[in-house]
Amino acid sequence: MNMAKKGQHKVNGRDIDLSEKKTAVLELVEKCPQSENIVNLGCPIRNVRKLNKENQNNYINGLSEGQLDHILNVHGICRKQTN
Repeated sequence: MNMAKKGQHKVNGRDIDLSEKKTAVLELVEKCPQSENIVNLGCPIRNVRKLNKENQNNYINGLSEGQLDHILNVHGICRKQTN
């Protein structure tokens, strides 16, 4: 039986793997759904947006799965607050 773990994220009803989490976070870095969000002090990736693409990729590839989950969780909360 596959039990849901804290921090798991789903896309189209299925759990996403580490690679997909990195892709999702990179998409958030490239384009914040709440516009160019570099002033929101609560955003865990606001400073990453200021880096060049190579350094953005290096940063994201160096994150643990727990850190990626945190970023995705914060994004979900932020999106709900602004809708």
